[in-house]
Amino acid sequence: MTTYVKEELRRAFLSKITIGTAILSVVLVFSGMFEYLSWIPYGDISVLYIFLSGYNSGTASFLGVVFPIIACLPFAASYVEDCKSGLHKYIYLRMKKSHYMTVRLIVNGLVGGFVLLAILKTPGYARGSRKLLAW
Repeated sequence: MTTYVKEELRRAFLSKITIGTAILSVVLVFSGMFEYLSWIPYGDISVLYIFLSGYNSGTASFLGVVFPIIACLPFAASYVEDCKSGLHKYIYLRMKKSHYMTVRLIVNGLVGGFVLLAILKTPGYARGSRKLLAW
C-alpha cells in the first residue's frame, strides 16, 4: 500500500491539472491585486497589505469565489481519469475500496492545499519585501 501512496502522490503532483490550477490561483490573486498597484507611488505600502487586500477585498478578486473549485479540481480530474481508463477496477482487486478512497482523499487533499498555497510562493510576497515583486 505504501508503494501505491507514493505512486499516487507522484501522479497527483505532476499532473497537468494540478500545475494548471496552481497557475490559475496565482493569476487570480494578481488580478485581485491589480487595482491596488496604483497606490504604490503615493506612499509606502507593503506587499503584504497589497496581497491581503487583493486576496480578500479587491473588486477583481475572484479567488474567494472559485476557491472550492480550485481545491477540488485535482481530485475530480484524477478520479475521472481513473474511471475512464478503468484503473480503479484493477486497484479494487488489490485493496479494499475504503482504503483506496482514503488514500485518494488524503493525497488529493494535500494536492489541493498545495495548489492554494502556491500563492504564497509568488515572487515578492515570499521574500517579504517592501517593494512590489522585488527579487
